[in-house]
Amino acid sequence: MSTHCSIGLINEDGTIEVIYCHFDGYPEHTGYILLNYYDSVSKIKALLKMGNLSILGRTIEESVFYFRDHQESRLENESLKLQSQEDLDLLGESHVYLFDARNVRWVYASSSEMRYGKFLYHPLVLPKC
Repeated sequence: MSTHCSIGLINEDGTIEVIYCHFDGYPEHTGYILLNYYDSVSKIKALLKMGNLSILGRTIEESVFYFRDHQESRLENESLKLQSQEDLDLLGESHVYLFDARNVRWVYASSSEMRYGKFLYHPLVLPKC
């Protein structure tokens, strides 16, 4: 069974660009990689430009993308442009990771923390091992 997630960027104007990631979307994998290897707007924009993922790697080269690596349709695997965080609530992913360009930090939400059908976002931090 896979753990799906959304990875995105909250732009300066509040709009969001987001992609889907199929495998290992839990914080100990995807959250760890995002915090440690995707730490700037330019890196995140480069990731989003590649479209939907099968699995996230430490670099774009290590990541597996549906279009580049599985030769699936580019159109069906492009990032989504959303008007607000509330639009993400409708996608149904287990985890959502957003890089907030305004505050230069990752925020995170889990479907297990939803209240009244909406994600509750908080800064992404990983537990100490």
